[in-house]
Amino acid sequence: MKQKKLVFFFILINTIFITKLSAQFFFLNDGHYIGRETGYRFIEPNIVHLMEYKWGTSFYGIDTYEIAKTGRYTIVYDNNVPFINIQWDNNTSDRYLILATGEFLCLYNNNSDPYFFGRKYDHPWDYGLPWYGHIIDMVNITASSILREGNIIYAATPERLGIRINSVWAVEGGENEKLFITTQVQTGHFYLSIGYVHFSRPYLYLENSRPKRIRVFFLDYPTNYVDYELEDNPNYQTIDFPIVLKQGINRQNIVIEILEIYPGTRYNHTCVNSILGSWSQ
Repeated sequence: MKQKKLVFFFILINTIFITKLSAQFFFLNDGHYIGRETGYRFIEPNIVHLMEYKWGTSFYGIDTYEIAKTGRYTIVYDNNVPFINIQWDNNTSDRYLILATGEFLCLYNNNSDPYFFGRKYDHPWDYGLPWYGHIIDMVNITASSILREGNIIYAATPERLGIRINSVWAVEGGENEKLFITTQVQTGHFYLSIGYVHFSRPYLYLENSRPKRIRVFFLDYPTNYVDYELEDNPNYQTIDFPIVLKQGINRQNIVIEILEIYPGTRYNHTCVNSILGSWSQ
């Protein structure tokens, strides 16, 4: 009888955690995203301030961020890839590829490095908190299979799956393929951006397949896993582990299995843009 109860418990653990993720831009409004020397503050309706870092400018000599210029922004999607267009009050304009979560924001121009990376703060008086040390690249990533096209190898490496764009892990097909991850620290979540994300060729996102439903395993406790349903856009989606699975689990060793894909319109290649870890628990 005790064995039957134990079996039932593991079946329950393995089936109840199916999480549908959301990665839209509702959090931009009234959001403060602070980088190393600049920041962006988004205010309803569609107003944005460019903030510049000032050393010791407050009454008490504390470092602050001040408004450098103000503009209006719109977010448009090109082949499901989000871009932000900003018209500044000095008659200049900017266009960036934008990837974000409720915790951080990345803006990319036509190169592959982030033009801006900033952590989200709910209030201006929180600016004194460090922006750095929050998001990290994974120490090691390998895959069950990789795609090779001539001299190009779409391998699962921290370099290809870091914070850059225009560089992805890809595999033929995709369903039942796995990614094996080792993080720098134990953490209760990580961030996933799916698809082939390219600034000047956004059509590659829909032409290639993307993971739709994934299963996350913990190597030290293989009977424990969580299923997630991903939104079909490249924004960073937070893979947050339920509390019941955080206790006593070595979260440094994780496996992601692709259960279902969004089919590409042209290629049978499934792509993942980025996987990032976090220091926070």
